[in-house]
Formats: sequence, structure tokens, C-alpha cells
Amino acid sequence: MNLTNRAVLVKGGAIRLTAEGDIEVQGTLNSSSLSFFNNAGAGGEITLQAGGDISTANLLLSQSRSFFGDAGVGGAITLDAGGDIQTDEINSQSSSFQGDAGDGGW
Repeated sequence: MNLTNRAVLVKGGAIRLTAEGDIEVQGTLNSSSLSFFNNAGAGGEITLQAGGDISTANLLLSQSRSFFGDAGVGGAITLDAGGDIQTDEINSQSSSFQGDAGDGGW
């Protein structure tokens, strides 16, 4: 199958965690769109909603990255807790080596 000159924009998949109590995430949550030769879609949205506390011990990442094309926007990252929120690192970004980059998420 020849994919030359075919640009398919694929957005990173949305990640949504909802709990009546606490949410504890030990690993990385990553929703990204990456492309080497074409344009990249937007990073996916990450939403954590808890009635209690939210604790993340690693990275929450939503990104759009392209090396030789344009990059879309980084996805929104939302944390909503009835209690405390404790995080290690939150990153929403857009980057391109040779093309245009979009905005980071909010």
C-alpha cells in the first residue's frame, strides 16, 4: 500500500476517569498525535473527575508533534476533585521540527 501524499489527521484519544471517591494514578496517562512526514492532529483531552482526592505519581501528557509537517494543538487537561489534588507533572504541548506548531492545551 502506497501512502505517499496522503495526509490523515488523527487526534489523540480522549482519556476520562470518573470516580465517586479518590482517583490514584501510578503510571503515565498519554494521549498524543504524532507524525513524521505529514501533519499531526490534536492531542487528546485528559479529564480526571473525583468526588474525593486526585493523586498522580507520574506524567499527564497530551501532545501534538510532527517532525516535517504541522502540529495541531495540545489537548486540554482537566482535574476536578472534591478533595485535594496532588500531581507530579502535567504537560500539554505542540511542537514541530520543520513546520508550524499549534497551541498547548489549557
